[in-house]
Amino acid sequence: MNIQISDLLSLIQVYIPIIKNAGVQSNGLVVSCDTYKSTDLNSGSAGGYIGYGSAVRVSNSSVTKLKHTTVKTPNANINDTDSSSYFGESSSYAISAPKNAGGYVGKLDIGSTASVGGGLKALGTNINLANILSALDVTASKIENSDVTGAVGGFSVKANGLDENKTIGNAGGFVGTDYGSQIQNSNVNNFSYIIGQETAGGYVGNIQPGSVADVLGKTEILKGLISVDSLTSVLQSFIPMIYNSQTTCIPCGGAVREDAISNESLKGCAGGYVGYNLGGRIEGNSTRKWNGKIPTVQKECAVYRLRAVYGYEYAGGFSGRTDCANTVDTGNISILYGLINLDNPLSALSAVYPTETNTATYGPLRGLTTEVWNSWVKAVGVNGAYGKKFQELGEVDNQDELDKIIDQYAYGYEVKAGRTNAGSNDYQGGIAGGYVGQMNGGEVTFANARDLKDVTALKSSGGFAGEMISAGVANVGDVNLEKKLNVVGSLPILQSFIPVVKTSSVIGYQSGATISTTGTDFDNDEGNSGGFVGKVVGGKIEGTQDQYCLADQLKVINGSQNVGGFAGNIQPGSAVTLNTSSNTGLLSKLLKYLLGNAGDLAKVLNATLSIVDYAKVDAWNDYGLSVNGSYTLENDETTKYAKQVGGFVGNAGGAIFGDKDATSVRVEVNNIRNVVGGRDVGGFFGLADVSSVAQVGNDDSDQIRKYWCIRCL
Repeated sequence: MNIQISDLLSLIQVYIPIIKNAGVQSNGLVVSCDTYKSTDLNSGSAGGYIGYGSAVRVSNSSVTKLKHTTVKTPNANINDTDSSSYFGESSSYAISAPKNAGGYVGKLDIGSTASVGGGLKALGTNINLANILSALDVTASKIENSDVTGAVGGFSVKANGLDENKTIGNAGGFVGTDYGSQIQNSNVNNFSYIIGQETAGGYVGNIQPGSVADVLGKTEILKGLISVDSLTSVLQSFIPMIYNSQTTCIPCGGAVREDAISNESLKGCAGGYVGYNLGGRIEGNSTRKWNGKIPTVQKECAVYRLRAVYGYEYAGGFSGRTDCANTVDTGNISILYGLINLDNPLSALSAVYPTETNTATYGPLRGLTTEVWNSWVKAVGVNGAYGKKFQELGEVDNQDELDKIIDQYAYGYEVKAGRTNAGSNDYQGGIAGGYVGQMNGGEVTFANARDLKDVTALKSSGGFAGEMISAGVANVGDVNLEKKLNVVGSLPILQSFIPVVKTSSVIGYQSGATISTTGTDFDNDEGNSGGFVGKVVGGKIEGTQDQYCLADQLKVINGSQNVGGFAGNIQPGSAVTLNTSSNTGLLSKLLKYLLGNAGDLAKVLNATLSIVDYAKVDAWNDYGLSVNGSYTLENDETTKYAKQVGGFVGNAGGAIFGDKDATSVRVEVNNIRNVVGGRDVGGFFGLADVSSVAQVGNDDSDQIRKYWCIRCL
């Protein structure tokens, strides 16, 4: 039997649902799902267009209008820790489900078409990697040019349920959960509240790679076809991708909230655009070909008119938390590792790291058109966050008139991580940032957080990022590092676990941004605050001569341990003290074999140094920026002071600032009014010191330590 790949792909297409030009029109659509069964992981999903979609293709099919419903906010303030009103009988939602709820689709999956694997086997000796990649592309869910729009007053989404007494629920303005699917120019218009329990995002709650086993079934078909060099191409077929898609809130600002605690698994992630990004790609102004053509619509992937984000563990103005999805740790794609014969075992650790490019977060009123403004003023403006002000200003005749109003009255957005006591596992955070809460590896480029008013968290807070952490490999698994070990040749692999921020900025709202941490449990490393980032471990923050990484219009930075105008705490990725007798973590395993080889050790450590270049801090006005390390404890009025406080960095070790060949200032802080702290306080650095590389042994005996210094260039 002579079967060609083109024939097989045509056959697969027959089983793929393809929807074109089929919109939903309503004067107030409500969609509700009440049941989730743990035996059916796709159940409990609701969306304005699709509840659960697998290997589905949708184009030019929009939803108009989701109903405006009443959502009762907490009496104290919108980000109060008491969330009972959001889930009580006084609140109702246009879209609601126990597991996955989205304005357009509840759960979107790459497809459970295991029969594709069997079909490919029929090709016999003609099978090759190109055949497989073609089949994977066919089975991916894709949505393009399809929007969801709420009625005047905005629509709201809630995901809240129980699975064996454990709280569940992923909520998003467009999609609740996205597994390895692709979205192009599909937008959310006019959301009011996005409320979830596990994850919540103004566009998507949770994105992560699709399952290899679900798509191909038994994966023997891949044996002998995937090499280390081609692994990246295969992995790309499973990662979620969002291009040229925006989400917008009601004029006076929308809110995103997540309330569950991370106990046995990661929960508690909320972001203005995405709650949790595990190895996904979000790319604005994208010119990547789609269906063989460059997209005609190119724009930022942005959230407009955000008012508040609350995540119990992680909260960010754009992303709550981002993680690398590497082939060893991630269940959905870990199966690929066993199909490769590796000369160098480190190759198995190559990461599918999250990327966010040309992205942005804007506060209330931003991006309004005259049409939206006028309809809002007539309908519900008097009841919004601006009270009677909208009514007094009235309707406008043109965009210039409206822009003047926006410039005068634009308000800021608030970000808060709700945890109030120290966590006991790696999932438990208490970390918040104006753009991203916690960034574990990955890359953010050309990202902007504008109109930031306030960031508050227990452990770490930053104007742009709460924390930037070199992604460890929590479970190195069966990788045997005693085999041929080419560490130096694998430095690009190691660097894929390093968080990188390029040419990105945070700009406070017109009255200046305030960044605060409230925790005082220093054994659990609480109290890191910075105008750009609270804590960095092995991260890189790099601007250019024309576009600095900027923290601008800052008012006050408050913290209790490490506090800085730009960063609270910066350390190397090989960091501080590693117990090399431990079996957990990538670097701890590597250092066992490298401590005897000074040359290789130095190259690995240099590859994980933190770097800050072309970075700048500035205040909100001539009054200046206060970097404040003073605080008091509950029931104790005695003023206490943070240990390390600096105008630029509170505590720095094992890091590089600037460039040794530079002929001009590349790292600077302007308009500092005062720097207040306890032990180590300075106008630029509070503490700039050497940093420990490794500690051999798990007790106080026979310790071997090596050090390297901070470099300020």
